Amino acid sequence: MITCGFVSRKGGSGKSTICCNLAIAAAADGKKVVVIDADSGLDSSAEFFELRGKDDVVCEKLGKRDIYKLAASYFEKKFDYCFVDVGGWDAADTRIVATFCGVVVVPIVPSGFFYRGADKTIAWLKELKAERVQQGSTVLVLTKAKRNTIALREMSEAVKGFDLPTFQTVLYERSDYTNADLAGKGVTEYKSCQAGGEIRRLLAEINEME
Repeated sequence: MITCGFVSRKGGSGKSTICCNLAIAAAADGKKVVVIDADSGLDSSAEFFELRGKDDVVCEKLGKRDIYKLAASYFEKKFDYCFVDVGGWDAADTRIVATFCGVVVVPIVPSGFFYRGADKTIAWLKELKAERVQQGSTVLVLTKAKRNTIALREMSEAVKGFDLPTFQTVLYERSDYTNADLAGKGVTEYKSCQAGGEIRRLLAEINEME
């Protein structure tokens, strides 16, 4: 089972959007998928899947339950993917999830505020490296980017200083992400759009890491 968590200590980076859309794309490929909503402050993923109203993706709120026991139950049920939407602060649940996931994705919006937030997130993840159950990878992804802008070019260079891999796929700022969310759909099922292609390419890159 591929376990992939989305972590950022700064809100608004698109963690829930990426998590939910990847889950829907994987399910469309015929995979068994579970999403664990570990963001107890907002429950964004859980609320989205409730609105969506389909049963091709299982969504669980973490709540007070032990993440290891919860995940073990999904191993037994032979799920192919476990996507984890993590809260944006250094809470106990966040630390547990960050140490559990084989792939930890850090979304970064091309701006100084998000760069500084990513700097703190990455420093924190490196501190947790010794505690990680799975010797997986931490990977960066640029999100909500405006195409062909100075900010995107500068951020693409700046993130090299983190000494971590960055996905080749860039998730650009597109209205389709918002419109699909309001319609209770993923971008891959909303309509034929470039956003759907971005999500499929990102899923393919995650598959290559495992």
